[in-house]
Order: sequence, then C-alpha cells, then structure tokens
Amino acid sequence: MTNDTFLTVEEAAARLKIAPFTMRKWLRIGQVGGVKMGRVWRVPESSLGQLAATANASSTRIGPLAFASPDADPQTVAQLVKDARERADA
Repeated sequence: MTNDTFLTVEEAAARLKIAPFTMRKWLRIGQVGGVKMGRVWRVPESSLGQLAATANASSTRIGPLAFASPDADPQTVAQLVKDARERADA
C-alpha cells in the first residue's frame, strides 16, 4: 500500500457507481479498507480492486435477517429472528 494512490470518498464512490453515503458506511464496517485522517476518509485504489475481486468471486446477495414493525411485540420479533436463523442454518 506504500505506492498506492488514495482517493476521496466521492472519487471512490463514483468509481464503484455507488453513493458516497454507502462508501462511508462500507468504510466504517470494514467492507472496504481505508484510512481516516481526522474527520476525512481516504480510500486506497487497491481496496477498490480487492472489493471488486471479492464481489466477482461471490456474487450472492445477502438479505436482511428479519423485518419487524416498530410496533411489533417482542415475541413476534423473537420469532422472526428464530425463523431467519433456522433458514440460514438449513
């Protein structure tokens, strides 16, 4: 990474054709490697290449674990999570 070119969040997002908000989220959760300098993220070009390689290797979309209304009672939410986990284990 020593000879790597660093991009702004906006430049990296434009290359991946995603929103800058999504790029910042991916940086925060570690899906894309980056460096935070103060309040600003910088993304090495090599991180984008690694992300693309990983995405091509496994193009499976992962869905949400469960959806529940904010008004749902705790038992309903617990049942949704239990059902989702059973489906994931199958």
